[in-house]
Amino acid sequence: MPNQTELLRIKNLVAELEALGHRGSATSNERAAAELVQEHLENLDIEVKLQSFNGHTSYGTRILVHLLFGFIALALLFWFPLISICLSLTTFVSFLLETSSFPNGLSSIFSGGKSQNLIGRIPANKQALRRIVICAHLDTQRTGWLWEPRKLKTVASILGQAPGPLKAPLFVLSLILLTQTVLGIIALQSTVNVEPSLLLIVFSVFYVSAIVVVGQWAVGSFVPGANDNATGVACALAVAMRWERSEHDDTELTVLITGCEESGLIGAAVWARAHQNELAEIPTAFLNLDTLGCRQLHLLENECALNGLVCEYPEALLELCRSVATEMSLEMAESHVVPTHTDGLAFLVRGIPGITLTSNEVGNFVPNYHLMSDRSENLDFASICRATDFAWRILLELEDFGTTKAEVIPGEVSC
Repeated sequence: MPNQTELLRIKNLVAELEALGHRGSATSNERAAAELVQEHLENLDIEVKLQSFNGHTSYGTRILVHLLFGFIALALLFWFPLISICLSLTTFVSFLLETSSFPNGLSSIFSGGKSQNLIGRIPANKQALRRIVICAHLDTQRTGWLWEPRKLKTVASILGQAPGPLKAPLFVLSLILLTQTVLGIIALQSTVNVEPSLLLIVFSVFYVSAIVVVGQWAVGSFVPGANDNATGVACALAVAMRWERSEHDDTELTVLITGCEESGLIGAAVWARAHQNELAEIPTAFLNLDTLGCRQLHLLENECALNGLVCEYPEALLELCRSVATEMSLEMAESHVVPTHTDGLAFLVRGIPGITLTSNEVGNFVPNYHLMSDRSENLDFASICRATDFAWRILLELEDFGTTKAEVIPGEVSC
């Protein structure tokens, strides 16, 4: 049976966050949510800092910028090949960076709004020999045609079974931009006029279709985000309360509540960059909590960036989590590949090992995902309590490792 007091706290915090209407990335509502969570952390006597940064209100807009620049480069291909080559390559590099959590690309021209991370720190009672970062994002996504359940379930199932970078929904854009560059070089060196081909017609159809779909998503309404990710925030605070009330001589706990995850993992990337010196001083691992209100808990095997980059979670950490689940007689869904990414990607690409805990329903599907129906009445709160117990046990297991990096963090990051 779940701890009834803890269950009530979790329900109340989810309700408080949901009551804001939305917590759209880099909006005043996201700021209000951050202040609310900050108050909860401070009530636990946890030292909290606010880390402000320039954010984006829409991941769709950021992707749309690259689609538009790519389409312009395609249109210039046979008339101004040198300009087309430069624009295609610039767009390709920017797309790779921005969809891998490096935010300073072409879309930074259109960035707007301030966002923030909440950083709570519970120091070790003595000398810190290791650091554990428990992370959950606060902001909510925009809805759109893209997230229609039947289509999303079909596409996710197909992509989830695809090999390597083909899992990425927009890996095709990376290929098209590279192909445009090659065609531009051929057109630049050719003394013969080259006419538009069937390939370019196919590229044009892709661009137009993608611009329409992504454009509609870019201006969609922000969702309430009870499951994604008020549940993760509530779980993180519940675990932080347990940690603060117990003794930990040589392990420091950082509670990181990020902003702008839904618009490109910006908050997690900003935190990792700003604290890179600290992260180099003592071994650090993360536990990322995202969307925990479905019946089946499960672990992500990897993070798949939209551009096709795949980062594997350390197998030793996955095995550790499976072992803990077995000891707790906890039924978990089989680990599987998800054709999308979480804040975990921002950590893995920077060499910080860890694990991401999430949940789904039978069939590896998350109902109400990025829809206006993502409300608390559709959550399984017993699952959130199980996730809290599980996260707590994982923290204790990580704390039991030795003092070297290999001992503290079993396994290496692979991207």
